[in-house]
Amino acid sequence: MRHRVGVAIGFPAEVWQAFVTALPGPVGFRLRERFWRHRVRHMGANVRIEVGACFFGAGYIHLSDNCYIERNVLTMAGPPRSKT
Repeated sequence: MRHRVGVAIGFPAEVWQAFVTALPGPVGFRLRERFWRHRVRHMGANVRIEVGACFFGAGYIHLSDNCYIERNVLTMAGPPRSKT
């Protein structure tokens, strides 16, 4: 079992993202929350991310407490634009 976990940890982030994005049920909710918690700028308590939800520019995304991201939602963010 320990060997399998070590191999799984070596997968690229894109492979994990594809896996957790499509995984249904309570296990999928928990894995998506754990996957995105370390990638978004802030994730509050009780955040629920549905199947198929995807984030681009995750380092600029702030999810407040009790936030709900619906199925197949694409959320995009980036740095603020300059006002010149």
